[in-house]
Amino acid sequence: MRCQRSAWALIGVAACTALVACAQDSAQPSRASGAVTVEPTAASAAPPATSTTIGAPALPSTVVASTAVASTAVASTAPAGPASGDIAITGFEYAYGGVPASVLAGSRLVFDNISTTEVHEIVVWRLAAGETRGAKELMALPAEEWTFFDGPPLAVSIAAPGEPGSLVEGLGDGTLELPGRYLFYCAIPVGLEPARFFELSAQSGGPVVIDGVPPHYTKGMVAELIVE
Repeated sequence: MRCQRSAWALIGVAACTALVACAQDSAQPSRASGAVTVEPTAASAAPPATSTTIGAPALPSTVVASTAVASTAVASTAPAGPASGDIAITGFEYAYGGVPASVLAGSRLVFDNISTTEVHEIVVWRLAAGETRGAKELMALPAEEWTFFDGPPLAVSIAAPGEPGSLVEGLGDGTLELPGRYLFYCAIPVGLEPARFFELSAQSGGPVVIDGVPPHYTKGMVAELIVE
C-alpha cells in the first residue's frame, strides 16, 4: 500500500483548517451556559506554526492489522515437536487418521474404528534399519518380498465398526519402545461383513484371508511414523 505525497499534504491542510475553526468556535459566547465571552488573543487566533521536524508517518491501521496477521500465521506454522503419550489412531475406509509424523520413544498407539460398515485393524511393525522406501511402496510388494520388517509385529488391534480396538493376545500393547521407522496396515478383506469376519477369525485362530478378495492395505490403508 503506497501513500502519495499529495495525499499526506491534503491531510495536513485539513488538520490546520480544523484547528482554526475550533479556535474561532471557542471565542464565541455560549448561549446555553451564559459563559463569559473571551476574546481570542493573537496567539490563540493565529494558526499553529509549521513544525520543521518531519517524523515518520503513522502506518495505516490496515497495514498494522496485516502485519499482526502475518506474525500470527508465522507463529502457527512453526513445526510442532514429536507427539507423546497415548496416540489415538482412527481407522475408516480405507485409511488411518490422527497419524503424527513422529512420536517420542515410549509412546503408545491406541486404535479406534470410526467406520460404520467394516471391521478394521492396525498391525504394527518396526522397519529394518536402513530401509528407506515408503510404506505404500513396501506394501505393494509381493508377500514373499516382505523382508523389510525388524522382527515380529509389535501389536495387532482389531475393532468392529464404531468400536475401540481389542489387542491380540501374545503381542505388544502398541507401545513403541525403540527409535526408528514404524509401519502399520490393515489386512482385513475388503467388503467383508463384520459378523462373517469374526466367524472366520474364530475358525482360523489368526488372520482372515479370502482368495480373490484384496486386503484393505491394497486400497491404501497403510501408514508410517518415526519414533525418536
